[in-house]
Amino acid sequence: MDDLTQIDQILDTASLTLGELLLAGLVLLTAVLLARWVRRRVRGFLESREGVSPHLPELIGRMTGWAIGLVGIILALMIIGIQMGPVVLLLLLFAILAGVSARKVMENFAAGLSLQVTTPFVVGDRIETAGVTGWVESVTARAVVLTSRDRRTVYIPNSVVLDSVLFNYTDDDRRRSEVGFAVAYGHDMAQVRGITVAAVAALDVVHDDPGPVAYIDELGDDGVNLKMRFYHADSDRIAARDQVAETIMTQLATAGIEMPTPEIVVEHS
Repeated sequence: MDDLTQIDQILDTASLTLGELLLAGLVLLTAVLLARWVRRRVRGFLESREGVSPHLPELIGRMTGWAIGLVGIILALMIIGIQMGPVVLLLLLFAILAGVSARKVMENFAAGLSLQVTTPFVVGDRIETAGVTGWVESVTARAVVLTSRDRRTVYIPNSVVLDSVLFNYTDDDRRRSEVGFAVAYGHDMAQVRGITVAAVAALDVVHDDPGPVAYIDELGDDGVNLKMRFYHADSDRIAARDQVAETIMTQLATAGIEMPTPEIVVEHS
């Protein structure tokens, strides 16, 4: 009986009329429609602004819609006679419990909002963070979604991305690579470097700023070990290394410069 008395104190059902029910329903329906309209308007306005993260309009629009819907629910409850004091107290208690139990969720949400406001990357950028490298597919309320080189989809929590070192490879598309090669002892190293660097610099996949450089890496048992350092576009990583290696071999053979062949001694007993 005490429970029923408390419910009657919160909800005055004796004075509730059909008109109040209809009005509460109308207010709730209006709030839902208004929330959808405002969400679209806010999203459209932010999308038309320059420098706004592509994910931020959807997030802000959704939060605005939720706020309007919550106001509509509170107004509808007030119309049908519910005393909001106990309801607000219950909502606060629920919010505290939910915040404690969903601390990680809230951290990821706040981190996601921070990432979308500061925009260290956008969809399509190639980034490296938390030991993972891939292209950004989306930024949700919980995680940053990447597609790796081997076409795997990776979900990294927003809080982890925010706390980790982040490399954005799209800001500067130039990548540095090195290809090693060797020549036999007795050749003019200035000539070797000159013909190989000139040939590599002529390749379309190799950048000229900065240009390729050849240097002696070490003196090996079979010959002089050199390395060709060059820059290329990130998307040409494999093709550039392949063309540079082939070009070096071709130029050395054309110039009559011998590349040492390691000797393998096999003893049979």
